[in-house]
Amino acid sequence: AGSTTFAQLYRDRLMEDADIEHALSMIFPDGRLKRFLEIRPADALPKPYALAYVALLKGMFYNEDNLDELSAAFARAHVNEERIAKAKESLMSKGYDGCAYDRRPAEWLEMVFEAAQRGLSEEEAVYLAPLHDLVCQEQTLAQRYPEDFYTHYLGLR
Repeated sequence: AGSTTFAQLYRDRLMEDADIEHALSMIFPDGRLKRFLEIRPADALPKPYALAYVALLKGMFYNEDNLDELSAAFARAHVNEERIAKAKESLMSKGYDGCAYDRRPAEWLEMVFEAAQRGLSEEEAVYLAPLHDLVCQEQTLAQRYPEDFYTHYLGLR
């Protein structure tokens, strides 16, 4: 379709399910709900951090108590679409000095890591270490590995 938008393509006809699924597959938000929850930011991390991220997600999302705790925390913080956009902008521009729902990232992350630890077995919880260390040092991977990160760790040139 080249530079033609979906609005232009479907101006005079209804989109069918396959058209809608195709359109949605071209959008790359941080998370996407399809027939499953797709969480995307970690698809290009070095192995220890990818494993840590998966462990973090498992510890949070596969534990009903953790889901309840997170839901309650977001309710208390009055999270809505506007506040999500503000938090994302603040975190992207200021990093660990940013603010999400009137709290520093370290406060949220401490809660998340503690909950994830409770949601994992002892064997699984060890995988959190690389990511937890990065967070405790208030570093990003780019800061920790200042050389060309993608070239060095992912073999991209």
